[in-house]
Amino acid sequence: MAAKKEDSDFRILRIRNSPTVSAALDFVQQAEFYATFNQASHWFFIVIEIVDCSDFPSNFVACLAEALDEQNPVIIQWDLLHSAEHLVFYKKP
Repeated sequence: MAAKKEDSDFRILRIRNSPTVSAALDFVQQAEFYATFNQASHWFFIVIEIVDCSDFPSNFVACLAEALDEQNPVIIQWDLLHSAEHLVFYKKP
């Protein structure tokens, strides 16, 4: 997986070609990502490209709530590779 961020008012983070949802969530739950997100004063727009979404957790919101500071807003777009479907999640501060 590779990550990319840019812009001064908000950060765009692209997680590319994650094999599974679990692998992408593991990336988001890493200490480095958690610290960067929680110390930021800007919005995050995260685009996660996943190959296989069969392991998408039913408690997805709870999984993210554990990893991301409740004071920071975030928009997460899940892109299913090999499909035109997207799932967008917005977390208010």
